[in-house]
Formats: sequence, structure tokens, C-alpha cells
Amino acid sequence: MPTRHPNAISAIAAGCLTRPAKSQPNGMKEIISISSDGTLFCTALTTQNIASSVFYQIIQSNVNAAHIMDVDKDGWDELIVSMTDRVVRTFRYETDKKRLTPIHKWDVPSQITAFAIGESSANLCGVEMWLSQMAANYYVNLDLSKSQANVFPGSVYADSLIMPYRSLYIWLGTSSLVSIIIVANQRERLLQNPCGPIRSAAALKFNSFNVVVTLHATGKDLLIYGYNERNIKDSSIAPIARVRSLWRSDMLTACHWADDILIALSDCSGRINVYRLPITTLKSLITNS
Repeated sequence: MPTRHPNAISAIAAGCLTRPAKSQPNGMKEIISISSDGTLFCTALTTQNIASSVFYQIIQSNVNAAHIMDVDKDGWDELIVSMTDRVVRTFRYETDKKRLTPIHKWDVPSQITAFAIGESSANLCGVEMWLSQMAANYYVNLDLSKSQANVFPGSVYADSLIMPYRSLYIWLGTSSLVSIIIVANQRERLLQNPCGPIRSAAALKFNSFNVVVTLHATGKDLLIYGYNERNIKDSSIAPIARVRSLWRSDMLTACHWADDILIALSDCSGRINVYRLPITTLKSLITNS
């Protein structure tokens, strides 16, 4: 088995791809890295923090984004990849073959500039992927359990990220997006943006509310949005908090940890800053917004 990628890494994801998440000791996950030529490495982290190679495989080239999650709620994670040639694919790991096999493939009308993955608006047991298309006045919705792509007309979709109400993951392929639009009950809800182009974003889902965090092109402005069944009825939603972050920050991620939300930022010189926001404070800000 090769020990390093032959070309530049174009996508990284973390999850439990080769066995059910419940069987992973202490919540340890596998790291999936994919290079531009389609070489995929799966690496597991042991409880002693030692990296161990699980398998490698050649899949399609031109992968620019990847995410791992259980799309059909069977207890096993699948691999979702977006590609530069206007294609989205899903894969499942076959334990007897010790390799990934394709599940679905979608060809979409235009270049994918961003996508959001979340719970299905029609069926909470399903998972949807919403694609933003370059310079398009429409958006594409994929039910990840089916092979059909649904194209919907939109009104304000140029340079926008389109996302479902219960979003779980966001990927931005460009830093020129200037707005985020949530589609709830077939209505568009705009997240107000006073800080210009969006460089990176993350989404978190809780039982009674949802959170979106955005980092802007200035590299120092961080906006936090919270919405629920009450304020999603408004045509536009203002941020509940604005934070001055690390200068020249270029990437963020967010997670739910115990009673807090953790927001991690990295900058172009390799520094990382982590912000902690208590969930009780977040709930209060959403209630009073």
C-alpha cells in the first residue's frame, strides 16, 4: 500500500466509513484524503493517537470536496463527493470486498460553487444535498437516496449559497458568495450579511434551533446566525452576534461539545484560534432576536 499521495490533496473528510459509528472505540474516526488524480487513502486513528492505514483505492479524478455521513440511516456512513466536472457521486464501503463501490451519480447543469447537506424537508429520515450553481437563477436539490436531480427556479440565486432549513454541513468552493438563502416550506429566507463576501461557513443543528457561522473575506469578521420555527417565518434574518476574529483568517469549522459550541478558525500563517459559546447564551440570543 502506498504511504503518501502522488499528487496534491484536493479533499479531506472524517467519519466512520469502514464500520458502523457505534463500533468505533471512544468515538475515534477515520480520515479520508483524496488527491486530484482520484487516489483515496483511509487512515484510522487508534486510541493511542497512532495513525494506521486502512485501505486505499483509485476513484474518479477531479474531486474537490468530500463529506462522510449516514445518508440512508442504516447505521453505516457513506462517502459523498463533489467534482469539478459538474458531477456528484456517493460511495459505500463493502466489507467483503474491502473497497468502495458506487451508489449514485448525478450530473448537474452547471459548475458547483457551493453546497449544503441537511435533513430532508419532506422526510426527516432522509438527507438532501442542495447545490448552488455558477451564475444560475436556479438551484439543484438531490435526494441522496435517489438518482434523480431536481432543478428549482429561484429569485435571488446569483452568488448565493442555498441551504435547507436543517443543515448539517456546508462547503464553499468560491470566496465570491455574498449571501446565504435558507429554503424553508418552499420559501426563501435571506441571512442578512453586513460584512461582504463569505470565505468559509459552517452549520449546526439542534433539537429546537439551527446555527450558521460565517467568516468573511476581510479575514476578521465572524457572523453567527440562529434561527428556529419562529424567526424562520421572517423574509430576512439578522446575525445574533458579530465577532472580530484572527486577522487574515481563511477557514472555519464548528462543532457541538458538551454545553458549548466551539468555533475554530485558522489563518494563512498556520495559527488556530478557538472560540467557545455556551449554548444557553446562544438560546437566549435567538429568543431575543
